[in-house]
Amino acid sequence: MFFIFTILKSLRSIDVGTDTELYKRMFNEIGTRPSLFFGEGAMDEISAPVYITIARLSYALSSHFNVFMFVTSVIITYGLIAFIKKTSYDYCLSIFCWSGLIFFITSMNLNRQFLAVTLMINAIVYFSKSLLSLKGWALAGIALSIHGTGILALSALGGIVLSKKIKNDKILFAIAVVAGTAVSVLYRFAISVFAMIFPRFEMYLDSSFEFYIFGEIGGGRIIFLYLLLFAICTLWILSSKSEDDDIYDFNRKILPIATFGTVFGIFNADMILMNRVIIYLTVFHISLIPAVVNKYKGVVRYAIYFGIIIALMLYYYIALRDNHSGVIPYNFFWQV
Repeated sequence: MFFIFTILKSLRSIDVGTDTELYKRMFNEIGTRPSLFFGEGAMDEISAPVYITIARLSYALSSHFNVFMFVTSVIITYGLIAFIKKTSYDYCLSIFCWSGLIFFITSMNLNRQFLAVTLMINAIVYFSKSLLSLKGWALAGIALSIHGTGILALSALGGIVLSKKIKNDKILFAIAVVAGTAVSVLYRFAISVFAMIFPRFEMYLDSSFEFYIFGEIGGGRIIFLYLLLFAICTLWILSSKSEDDDIYDFNRKILPIATFGTVFGIFNADMILMNRVIIYLTVFHISLIPAVVNKYKGVVRYAIYFGIIIALMLYYYIALRDNHSGVIPYNFFWQV
């Protein structure tokens, strides 16, 4: 799967992924600038110094855009595999969830953000063991130097601290639901005020615009996704079974942020930008789903397992049918 994910992402044409052509222009601009950060001709935007450096080094290796795509694809896929190996009871199911939750096809559009996503989720693995982990803060720093929205993933630290103090998972779940609801209400109010002050941003906030997320990706389907993920979080607390290992411990610690993220997503599914940045929270379900399945036995376990498989296959099919992130038709770079 490492090979397949890397090849499909790195050898695609610029027509695959709605923002791929933009990334190519950025790559060429970074590669041809006489100076990146200082002096005449320096980049005006240096909020992503690590990303700019990766692009510059790739351009020095080859000016072909797909070489750069290969480099970033390897980083993303390697980060994904490293995370799954440390946190999942079922590698195959986690990889399936990466595709079924459409993270893979979305990464063809949000390439820079997914570099930050895969680095951040690995940082959280280290933080789950120690909030002072040097490896964790190093990965987090690199991620933030690629895409500043990665700071949202650090909200998982609150859940980690909370899970250490509260041993009852039902209380953890309830706190996350209440927090997600409260923050959503406050956020909606703050956004409405912000839109009145800066009306040019209303296109990202108001569902009446043509970029409304429901219309963009299929008739409210995003709500179905968040409700499914919320149901998965609920299944965790309905089973009393626990394990004495690192994988169980990690998934218990990310239960609060995964629950918070799904609740927040339900309330804000009509906001395009929020559906993008909330990926930093919902991505933890690729390890949480196998952990939930592992908490059950017998017929119930198989029912949950195949129910999730069928639901995600349906969701993935609709995403492809509606050409989510502009990945259909798929073409290799030499075909255009």
